[in-house]
Amino acid sequence: MEVRTQLLCRDLLQTEQHLTELLNRMANVCDSNELREVVDRQLSEHRQMVTAVFRFMHQKAWIRTQQADQGEVTQLYDRFREMQEQFEQWPEIGRVSDPQRSAYQPQP
Repeated sequence: MEVRTQLLCRDLLQTEQHLTELLNRMANVCDSNELREVVDRQLSEHRQMVTAVFRFMHQKAWIRTQQADQGEVTQLYDRFREMQEQFEQWPEIGRVSDPQRSAYQPQP
């Protein structure tokens, strides 16, 4: 029974991860803010499911992870911050955090 549960959880985790990838792509190209909000809600629900299944499997020791040290975390954070600063300098993109700006801008 334990092996069957493990296999079912692994399949569920992979399916939910795939769904979140698809929903994320969909959210990135939504031309409508209303549609994007609907997709974002679905994406959030599926991310919560991925987290719940992952934690369950981790508690059962079916998934093993390695703890990152603080230096690795800081280094990764710094890299992402630098990338964000570079993106914000591109006039075509502007500030990503601007809620009025659509992620997709159709060409005339």
